[in-house]
Amino acid sequence: MPKSRTHNKSNKATLSLLDHTSSEIDIWGDIHGSKVQGLSDSACVLVSAKDGRFTSKGTKVAYAYQISAFRKFGREQLRNVPTSKRAHDLVISHLCGTRNCCNENHIILESKVINDERTHCHFGARHAAKAGKLQDWINSQACPHKPMCTSSVK
Repeated sequence: MPKSRTHNKSNKATLSLLDHTSSEIDIWGDIHGSKVQGLSDSACVLVSAKDGRFTSKGTKVAYAYQISAFRKFGREQLRNVPTSKRAHDLVISHLCGTRNCCNENHIILESKVINDERTHCHFGARHAAKAGKLQDWINSQACPHKPMCTSSVK
């Protein structure tokens, strides 16, 4: 089994969010942000911080999408998401292709390899959307992923 790698800045092997108690995370409440229409079939939710981080009492504590993932998947599943990403490590992936989206329906856990593949789908979908042909792109089944890129998980 390969040695657990740590993040190059924090020297942590797991998400810093997990340093907080479940009670602390619960106190932060639901993530509220502006709703924007991305590539998905439901609106993306973005926090006001440009870097996507959630702040509590003046301190940046985690990326807001990680808090949404904590609510959706729980502490035990997020312990399997390392900070240093290898090809087959588990990551928090956005089906919508919108960086830092906090909509729980747009977030899944999957390998970094699949997450990286989704980048190509999101690129194609964005170009199709700019040309007014996103639905054609979706109907063409150009995305091989399950769940499909640009969809939501209910």
